[in-house]
Amino acid sequence: RFAVGGNSAGAYFAALLGTSADVASLEDYSMGNPGVSSRVQAAIGLFGVYDLTMQSQFTEDSPATGGFKMPNFADQFAGVVCREHPELMALTWPGSYVTKDCAPTLIQGGTADEIVPYEASPELVEKINAVCGDGRAILQALEGRTHGHPDYATPENEEKLFAFLDGIFKK
Repeated sequence: RFAVGGNSAGAYFAALLGTSADVASLEDYSMGNPGVSSRVQAAIGLFGVYDLTMQSQFTEDSPATGGFKMPNFADQFAGVVCREHPELMALTWPGSYVTKDCAPTLIQGGTADEIVPYEASPELVEKINAVCGDGRAILQALEGRTHGHPDYATPENEEKLFAFLDGIFKK
């Protein structure tokens, strides 16, 4: 039994793991244990990057603050201007791999996130629930919270994360 979680870019990889189990094109069966599935039983993403095209445009549209313009890390990661290659970027979106048996997923996002577009969080949750049924993915919006806000690390929020996992693993 495995759960995966991450924040920011790590949330992207957690979501991808949660949705892409057994996708042959994303597996390298020559490494590790080819007879063992990479499937996880739960995924958690906090203030995550989920849609690289949306991220690319969000960064492009974001103003410089304090004389500093944030680099477009989505474009750097993909090696292309994401918003100019929607067909390629579709392959990077965790929602492209959702099947009816993808992992239960908890997504938390700050509605005032200045680094990643909050809108990518409900987009992914809606896709998972459309394929798997309501409740397979849960969105918890942290109203007015920014990227990496300290509220993500409070004991109260950690209780929410553990309650999600308990609901899966203590059945």
